[in-house]
Amino acid sequence: MIGIDIGSLNTTVSLGKQNSSTSKFQCELILSDTSSRSCPSIITYTETLRLIGDQASLVLRSNIQSSFHYLSRLIGILPNSNFGKREFNEYILYSGNYNPQNNTFNFTINNQNYSFSPDEIIVGYLNKVKYQYIIEQRIQPIIYVFSVPDYFTCHQKLSYLNIIRACDIKDNFHLINDSTAITLYFGYKKFKDYFIVHTNANNNPNAVSVNPTITKYIIFIDSGHSKTTFVLSKLNYNLFTVLDCYTLPFFGGRDFDAEIYKFCAKKFNEKTGINILNNQKVKLRLLSTITKARKALTVNQDASISIDCLYDDNDFSYILTRNEYEQIIREKVNEFKNAFLNFYNKSLKTFKGIEITNVEMAGELMRTPSLEKIVKEITKVEMSKTILTDECIAIGCSLYGSLLQNCFPIQNFQGIYHLNNYSISYSINNSQKRILLSNQANIPYFPEIILDSSYFNNNLIIIDFFHNPNEVQYYLPCQTGLLLEYEINPNVIMKLNGGINNLILDIMIDNNGMIFIKNLKSQDNNNKFINIPLNQNGAITISKREIYQNPKNRMNLILQMNKKENELIKRDEDFKLYSAKRNQLEGRVYDIKNKISGKPISNQNFNGKPLFEFISDIENRLNDIQNQITDLTQFQNVIEQVFTFITPSGIIEPKKELMEQISYYQNNISEEYSKLLSGQNCKFNQKQIEDISNMLEHFKTKTGIEDNIQNLSELKREFISELKKYFD
Repeated sequence: MIGIDIGSLNTTVSLGKQNSSTSKFQCELILSDTSSRSCPSIITYTETLRLIGDQASLVLRSNIQSSFHYLSRLIGILPNSNFGKREFNEYILYSGNYNPQNNTFNFTINNQNYSFSPDEIIVGYLNKVKYQYIIEQRIQPIIYVFSVPDYFTCHQKLSYLNIIRACDIKDNFHLINDSTAITLYFGYKKFKDYFIVHTNANNNPNAVSVNPTITKYIIFIDSGHSKTTFVLSKLNYNLFTVLDCYTLPFFGGRDFDAEIYKFCAKKFNEKTGINILNNQKVKLRLLSTITKARKALTVNQDASISIDCLYDDNDFSYILTRNEYEQIIREKVNEFKNAFLNFYNKSLKTFKGIEITNVEMAGELMRTPSLEKIVKEITKVEMSKTILTDECIAIGCSLYGSLLQNCFPIQNFQGIYHLNNYSISYSINNSQKRILLSNQANIPYFPEIILDSSYFNNNLIIIDFFHNPNEVQYYLPCQTGLLLEYEINPNVIMKLNGGINNLILDIMIDNNGMIFIKNLKSQDNNNKFINIPLNQNGAITISKREIYQNPKNRMNLILQMNKKENELIKRDEDFKLYSAKRNQLEGRVYDIKNKISGKPISNQNFNGKPLFEFISDIENRLNDIQNQITDLTQFQNVIEQVFTFITPSGIIEPKKELMEQISYYQNNISEEYSKLLSGQNCKFNQKQIEDISNMLEHFKTKTGIEDNIQNLSELKREFISELKKYFD
């Protein structure tokens, strides 16, 4: 079971599996290629290939126009939505190359123009993650589980599902909310502490049992790099439930850093008269130092923010105190306080009589003193930090995979109820909207919609499904909140199924929050229910139209992204092949130079130059050639000619080495001829022995009169070719 958490800052991948020796289920993180527990969520397009993670971070500043970060924020992003506008205007450093009309990023590398939609960029990143973490490590997943932020709408989740399919992950994959993953992770880790009691049965001190009467109500605060989510969950010994959830989509470590950056830009302006507030490269340099200072201020009273030659040879250095820092972030802290207080009061009002037993905080801001103080004052509960931020969501995804595969590591565990964050309503033929599923309800959910005979007079029955625009104003693909539309043809149904009184639509809202009409059935005059196929005898009974920004057929969109990605994969693979071949040739050239340096052979003539000088020219030209495999082939034969007489033990004189080989085979053929004369078993007949002897004598004569190293190399190749006709 593979769990993947593409966070706004880092990506973490986990593996859940049965231990072959103990038969116990275990979850662990898969380490990156640098042996890190996570890798930066960055992809960079360079002149040669695409890089992700730590490799991309190293070249980010020199490739800022073709580098992309905050990838989870780009999934299904809508440029004209409030979310998209704020994300591009305030946070995404490459927004100058973004075209909101086409929803594409455009950049040029080596005079070649590239254009990618946000989803296509994430396809590239996810494919690289799959290759690095799974294919290279020879893992064969039976199920993939991906986490999504709790603020994701159906539109964004569908975009993510398209991205996954475009990465050739076609079967058995699922999405779960971050809140579900955190709840599963925490409940699994704390299960023994919360629900296992020692019974001392039959005087056995190790006897234990599960206490089914215990219920825990936990508040999780996940305050990461770009968002903060409050979650209320209920834990029983055999069932976990996410009760409530609220997300601040623009409240995280980067928002605190942005406030400090404004402060530093003001100080720099006061000192130099230069406004660096909107300078992307300066901002990128300064933000990395600001982040370190912010983290230091959680335990220290001051921290240094210092960069040499920040702009126009002007240095920047400032000692930021804890008091100044708290003044800078005061408005953000108040935003947190108001949001958490509203969430807390609403939860207690909705779920009357509950008692919060634990408050757990995780994420980048979990050690910020002012936030800790607010949480403690409101909840009157001491806040804990036992959740490991870099693993909780990814491992929670793997645990969910084990639940789906019936190998969850808690016996008799029934499952987990997910939370539906946004209400879903529907209308029939543009009538008044009706609530199908309220927000904060648990999913999966299987409601029914009943259509009586009054609707059968229409040629089409149109059923529209909506999100509430007031709940999801940041992310909606259209102002009405329309998600998708079904068209039902009552004439086809009546014609093929006879008289019916009512139509019943079995709706499914799955674990991903996606809406489907699962089944269509009718009620006849005898009040019996009859299932109606969605496609009868070639006649379409019901059709689905998705209302999203891109009007293309969904499958065509996936195929288009997949085709574009495969072209880029080939480009990456071609460069890796080129790079490996080039490294091999460079290594051989270097080896030759070392072995002939100072030796007599280095002065022998080769292509009109001393051999050492010729090899040095080859080395220089290797450094200048273009990044194409064909450019290397011109050196391959020449290097092989030179390398013919270079062995691991040193240099073999070409003439001497070839004469020794000829003598060896002459002795060998003499022995074979003796066997033939004595009647012993011989490899060759008399005619073959004569031919081989003449061939060897021919090469011995030519070698004796040749002194040029290049001619000797060609002579050796010809000799070996002739030998293969007779010897294996």
